[in-house]
Amino acid sequence: LKELDNVLRLRQDGVRFDYYVMDAFWFDPDSGYRTWKRPNWPQGPDRWIKACQKNGIQPGLWFSTNTLVHLNAVQKWRDSLNKNGTAMSMFEGGFLPDFMDVLQFWYRRGIRMFLFDFADMAAATPKDEAALSKQEIIKRNSDALREALAAFRRKNPDVVLEAFNGFGGVMDSTYYPFPFKDPVDLQWLKVFDSLYC
Repeated sequence: LKELDNVLRLRQDGVRFDYYVMDAFWFDPDSGYRTWKRPNWPQGPDRWIKACQKNGIQPGLWFSTNTLVHLNAVQKWRDSLNKNGTAMSMFEGGFLPDFMDVLQFWYRRGIRMFLFDFADMAAATPKDEAALSKQEIIKRNSDALREALAAFRRKNPDVVLEAFNGFGGVMDSTYYPFPFKDPVDLQWLKVFDSLYC
């Protein structure tokens, strides 16, 4: 909220702000993105969301797309886990349907920008990893997420969707030299407003 006060101060000096995205790790690690960290946000995000809206700024949230970054898999995600327990398949099990429910939950609460980071398109359940090629797994994950986000956008046409690490290049960094070993799939521009990679 102190940062929001500074955003509003800068706006008085002519700096334009349309969105304020709450960056990584706002969530309780056991909540499946449904609850904010209590020590930092004892009353949850409502005061922040309302303060943004009152001042004409759209609130946004950061999500680690399908990787468990400072996050534990909730029950509905467990049948999507890869063998290392670090990421979830988006075409197998309950992860993606539940994740989309989470996005809709936050949209109903007033969130209008969703930032997706650390996507692991090669994540698969042990069964699928044994049966499918890496390229097929990447294709199935990409198609499943793209279709889900397209449906989310149709339902919520004013939403802004941003893609960060994992949608081209190397998942955890962008400092590797060109050309990227894994080029950017321009099909992502069908669902994302912005593609950082």
